[in-house]
Amino acid sequence: MEFTTHRHKRKLKLVIFDLPAVIDYRKEDLRPLLQEAIEENLGQKVSMEFLRWEENCSGVLLDVFKRIAERFPTNEEFEAIKSSFNIKLRSHFMKRENLYDVRHGVQSILMQLQTLPDWHYCIVSDYWQEPTQFILESCGIYCKNIDLYTADDALSSQDLVNKVILKRQVNKSFREIFLISDQASLPVTSRQPVHFISLKMLSRNALNHFAYPKFADLFKRVERLPRVN
Repeated sequence: MEFTTHRHKRKLKLVIFDLPAVIDYRKEDLRPLLQEAIEENLGQKVSMEFLRWEENCSGVLLDVFKRIAERFPTNEEFEAIKSSFNIKLRSHFMKRENLYDVRHGVQSILMQLQTLPDWHYCIVSDYWQEPTQFILESCGIYCKNIDLYTADDALSSQDLVNKVILKRQVNKSFREIFLISDQASLPVTSRQPVHFISLKMLSRNALNHFAYPKFADLFKRVERLPRVN
């Protein structure tokens, strides 16, 4: 008698949240803190025009040094500015505890993802590791079991998302990848199609009143992201 075995191939899914899709905050409130940290280190004024937010904190820092000092920052300067920004962020939060808040319904989505063995998720941030953890944990999102990818890992949001996809695909083959963002779109270079969920597209009202739909409904509302060669 012959026996045949059929190996069940798991349909793994990866969900990438950008930080503003998890935490409601205004980049405009945090930008001056980075500006101050860089100015104190350089010893001169830095125009807000130099803090371009298509780049993340690391990208902004390198760009400012190239424009003003015509060189890259030393490792000591880089670490000093990171530390200063982190201190300023914490101090700013103590004065304004409503500076950021968790998105309505996102904790339920994250908890459900943790219970599903075929679903994996991570959070990407334009800020460095320490301030990202502080922002999340001050809003009740504890990072012990969450994979975080931050400005310590890449120089822009787009590069970071692409790097995450490549890194996660090395060990696991994901059948579907979802990117959840507060942006209207975010081009990626991944060869694999990425399903895009925009909070702006989901929200009928102002984004600061946005609430996540139920888990099953959320992943029906996807768009195909454009790919950049």
